Amino acid sequence: MTRLLSIFVMMASISTLAVADEDSDSSGHYFAEFPVVLSASRLVQPAQEAPAAVTVIDREMIRNSGARQIAELFRLVPGFLITYRNGHSPAVTYHGLADTYARRLQVMIDGVSVYSPLYGGVEWYDLPIAIEDIERIEIVRGPNGASFGANAFVGMVNIITREPAVGDPSDIAITSGTNGVNDWSARYAAGAENWSYRLSAGQRSDRGFDGQPDSSRVEHFNFRGRHRLDAANELAGTFLHSNGVGTEYYSIERPRYFIQDAVQLCWTKATGADEFWLQFHHSQRQERERYGGIYELDLSALGLGTKSFPYSVNFDNDLRRDELAFQQSFGGSEQWRLVWGGQLRQDAVRSATVFDRSDWLTNQLENVFASSEWRPWKQLLLHAGATYEHSSLSGGSISPRISATAFLAEGQSIRIGISKARRMPTPYEEFADESYAVPTSLHALLVGIAPMLPPSWRVAALQPTLVQAYLSSGGLRDEKILSRELAYLGNWPSLRLSGEVRWFNDQVRDLIYVHRIEYPSLVLLVQRANNPYAESTTFDFRNMDIATERGVEGSLRWTPWQGADLMVAAARTVIKSSDIDASYSASAPLHTASALFSQQLPWDTSVSLGYYRVGEMQWLGGGEPLPAYERIDIRLGKRFRWGRQTGELSWTTQNVLNNNHPDFQLEFRNKRISWLKFQYSF
Repeated sequence: MTRLLSIFVMMASISTLAVADEDSDSSGHYFAEFPVVLSASRLVQPAQEAPAAVTVIDREMIRNSGARQIAELFRLVPGFLITYRNGHSPAVTYHGLADTYARRLQVMIDGVSVYSPLYGGVEWYDLPIAIEDIERIEIVRGPNGASFGANAFVGMVNIITREPAVGDPSDIAITSGTNGVNDWSARYAAGAENWSYRLSAGQRSDRGFDGQPDSSRVEHFNFRGRHRLDAANELAGTFLHSNGVGTEYYSIERPRYFIQDAVQLCWTKATGADEFWLQFHHSQRQERERYGGIYELDLSALGLGTKSFPYSVNFDNDLRRDELAFQQSFGGSEQWRLVWGGQLRQDAVRSATVFDRSDWLTNQLENVFASSEWRPWKQLLLHAGATYEHSSLSGGSISPRISATAFLAEGQSIRIGISKARRMPTPYEEFADESYAVPTSLHALLVGIAPMLPPSWRVAALQPTLVQAYLSSGGLRDEKILSRELAYLGNWPSLRLSGEVRWFNDQVRDLIYVHRIEYPSLVLLVQRANNPYAESTTFDFRNMDIATERGVEGSLRWTPWQGADLMVAAARTVIKSSDIDASYSASAPLHTASALFSQQLPWDTSVSLGYYRVGEMQWLGGGEPLPAYERIDIRLGKRFRWGRQTGELSWTTQNVLNNNHPDFQLEFRNKRISWLKFQYSF
């Protein structure tokens, strides 16, 4: 808390330097109304009229934060948590309940899901876009299955990239700093009256955590174009590509190589307030992860001493997704609006090691959704929406939501809402059969001596499985959540201030997590020869735990003076769980807080300060109890102008105090990192 006070002292000092500069960036003048959002209900509406809590991270906030990775931006959102299992493997979740896959948050790029069809969650570092490509990010805080179906379980994120437009500038950005930070990106834009496009390419790389073999490099390329056929019809296309290399570290080094591509084609017809669009999307990903070494197995109990033998592991996997979707919206009147649509999707996954089979596993998904709002009178807005979907993995389900917003006065409103959502089990949870066979030479030796062994040892000697890591019994049910909320939103244009506070109560059941089971692998039987109480290392997936999440969260945005912008977010979360298979109760900190202050200064310079605090918590899936920490980031920037051309040189330091706070496990330490970035627009 003392550091937080210090930040505000620094803010006050900086404010004495602020001056009115007619040529400076006008972003310091905070808009007088709530931002317009789309992701809460699929209807374009001010955030104050949305049926759920929505946080918007705009381009200026992205710039002021100094972030070089997309995942880092969610530190600014109330209740969101970020961790790194490896330096290049971030996980993002909302209100805890997550391991490094964070399967309960739906993430989209321009309305298309990037949720992994294999493990679930999102490969944040591998995303095929640069942070400079983003126009804004809309984050729906709370279940949003009513609008976007399964896996929008605790919330959803829609990353909206910059639209190509006539007259857009092209630009180049280069970043270099400590810890091997070496990024670059470039964009070229062109267009005419009826068409426009943008090409973007780049690279990001760093060395991860100190003392860990987790360096990484990702290269990406994307194309986005639009062609207006006539006054009502438009065609749009997007192509995304990324590839890279990184080393996973799970007590041994595991080099990982990937390549992924996606194409998206969309036809839109808009007539007045009504709009119809039809969209096709295809994506594919190949991941190659192989490693090997020498395995030593103590067979002294069999009179064979310690045997050493080479081994190799193949974690290769292939993913594929095909999707056809449509949406139709009706402007209606001042009293009502309606949007509806549907989707057909097929996900396919393949991994010989994970599933003990070489063919493709598929999941067919069909859904239909509708969302409507009705304003019976000026002071009251009612919203209702639902999605029905059917999955070949878990059958059919309905995710409904209703809400009511009362407008108390100009810019003041109260919203009450209730919603349900589901998360489908992933193919990994439903079909996992990850096993490793006893090497052929060792198995032949053990079979040969088996007749001479006591009966209790013959089982071990004849066991063909060296280790059985996961063996899913299948038949999993969808996870389910019932969420209730009460929210107040206020906007005071004369004070250049807006804010919100939200109380929530979420009841979650049928949580899916790993459950230890008995399986007579050779390693386990040998271990029990020396220790009869040795625990099995084989896991199944089961629906077992339940949890209740209660708390309050809120945010505040204020422009206290010319050229200044302050955003504050905080959350208090309490989880009570059965904790049968996992420490869900400890998976979210009691308190989190963040503040981002930026100030435009004379001579086209600017300064930003970020403050982040996270209380004690423990990530699931191997995470250790972590102490509370505070972190301060700083960014200084200077803009240059040459006619219509502009440039900016900025310096960013993360973790200024260098407190080396741990991440996920105590050995993964965050140190101070600094970099210089130059961006040139022409």
